[in-house]
Amino acid sequence: MQRNQRLKNSIPLVSFVGYTNAGKSTLFNAFPNKKTKAENRLFSTLDPYLKKCGSYKKEYIISDTVGFIRDLPTSLVIAFRATLEEIAFSDLIVHVVDVSDEFADKNAEVVYNTLEELGVDTGDKNRIIEVHNKIDVSIHQRFPPFLKGLEKDKIFSISAKEKQGLEKLFHGIENKLYKQILKENIILDVTETEKIKWLYQNHLVKSSELKESIIKLELIWDGEEKQKFNEIFALTVL
Repeated sequence: MQRNQRLKNSIPLVSFVGYTNAGKSTLFNAFPNKKTKAENRLFSTLDPYLKKCGSYKKEYIISDTVGFIRDLPTSLVIAFRATLEEIAFSDLIVHVVDVSDEFADKNAEVVYNTLEELGVDTGDKNRIIEVHNKIDVSIHQRFPPFLKGLEKDKIFSISAKEKQGLEKLFHGIENKLYKQILKENIILDVTETEKIKWLYQNHLVKSSELKESIIKLELIWDGEEKQKFNEIFALTVL
């Protein structure tokens, strides 16, 4: 019922994932709304806790999912099915990593492998951000991404317990969910096949009009996609 209502109202869903004790529940509690218990034990999050967050016209639902461990037993996957199903429907996945843990890299690998097993394409990096938690007790303040190829603007260093770096994270989530959608026209020569192919492969073309050796494309894209196109092909959009 809750999921159907979200889909009907087009409210984006943000799922927190992470290795157990990474600080997901503490971070969840830092968002203004009802609190949950943040306990230092396995599977303290028994059900998908949900609450509405965000600023005016940029609302979203956050979901606190079960903490992952190595070799997650099938019986537990079944027991927490409702929690895990939320991840597959998420518009954005927030991977919380305890960077103070000496095994942070191995724990992160477990999480990403588990996501793949749940049917989440971790190669879709537009859908994933990393939250490097517990920097207040970590030797280092900055870490490279644990997911290879993840861009810097998708990494947030915080301390959920000390509420450090949270405002930047809040704004970052909103910006990822509510990108500015642009409608623009671009005119290319039909011989510019690589550019045309890239635009179609990324599902950015709404319509096209061919006149002799010139093709006019109507595009619907966001600022990030436009910037990436211009970086690859160094082209100015009309």
